[in-house]
Amino acid sequence: MNHRKTKIIGLCVAATATFALTVVPAHADYSPATRPTGTTNNVVYSIAVQGDRVYLGGAFTRVTDPATGKPVVRNHLAAFDAVTGALIPDFAPSTDGVVRAVAVSADGSEVFFGGKFANVNGSPEANLAATDSSGALVPGWSAPTNKTVKDLATVGDNVYVAGDFGTVGGAKHLGLAKISAATGAVDPAWSPSATGGKPRSLYASPDGVNLLVAGAFTTINGAPRPFLVSLDLVSGADSGWAPGWVCSGCDAFDVVADATTVYAGVGGGSGGRVAAWSATTSAKPLWIDRNDGNVQAVALSDGVLYAGGHFGPTFADATRHQLAAVDAATGALLPWDAALGGNDYPGVWALSAGPDFLRVGGGFTTVGGVPHARYAEFAYQ
Repeated sequence: MNHRKTKIIGLCVAATATFALTVVPAHADYSPATRPTGTTNNVVYSIAVQGDRVYLGGAFTRVTDPATGKPVVRNHLAAFDAVTGALIPDFAPSTDGVVRAVAVSADGSEVFFGGKFANVNGSPEANLAATDSSGALVPGWSAPTNKTVKDLATVGDNVYVAGDFGTVGGAKHLGLAKISAATGAVDPAWSPSATGGKPRSLYASPDGVNLLVAGAFTTINGAPRPFLVSLDLVSGADSGWAPGWVCSGCDAFDVVADATTVYAGVGGGSGGRVAAWSATTSAKPLWIDRNDGNVQAVALSDGVLYAGGHFGPTFADATRHQLAAVDAATGALLPWDAALGGNDYPGVWALSAGPDFLRVGGGFTTVGGVPHARYAEFAYQ
């Protein structure tokens, strides 16, 4: 969930009805200090916020209960109260492998998750599953994949899936699929084919027409589309948008957009990058920030792009470790710094920028020099 505001001030410059509009430079609106939250014993790969809940997916098998400070068993999935931060006691589904993606239905009644696992709550569910809000498997919902699921996006009555797979529900789908949120039925007609690499990240365009896909692929449906593509949500057809790339041999880890601009986090080659493109024209990037490690997560709020990854100490020629904030319009680095610490690898993998908190998940072990492992929330101010 992204929270954006347009910051414009009207300046009266004469006694007539003439006004000039000046765009105020973006500044980060979250506190750089985390509030007390639950933490985890291993990497957080995904954050999904819906209503009054925050869902985490990852490699963890324990979370700390913020009320007691004691570890509680949570096998790769957990939920916290979005307002109070309290651990949700009745949501404790268990997978036997890592969860890489979590998405929630619009009404909050179903939680979809994917990754690399064979069983959920002791039942065979290969790499993709759905539970209700209590963590019980949704009866009859089954869409197994033959390899890892990397990302999910819920749009209307459907769940879009991206990953390393070649089949979903036993049918051929090369890295991308569309599934009924209600039944788990795979849409046979929506079957764009990614080759040369696999999709990693999905983001529905703000106009509700297209699905942005980022990854390591080089073609979609046979057309050259290195690392970024825009597909019709209904038909799966390529929109024709073909952004200029930022480096040879790189791939895109995450993508986000507003009404005019698409932003992506990039890795590979000689370090990582975060870049912006026009959402309507096929052209070279509007700006590029370079750093010394992959950018694995991006999120937008109030004209600020937050970038997370395993970079450090260098981001845009300044010192940042794992998390940075830049002006979304220009790419200029902002002074905001949450000072994440611990090993910079595996870095930040999940960001959710909401009207209440910036939520961050990854492999960090300190925030501002204080022990705080792998999940943090920075209050909107």
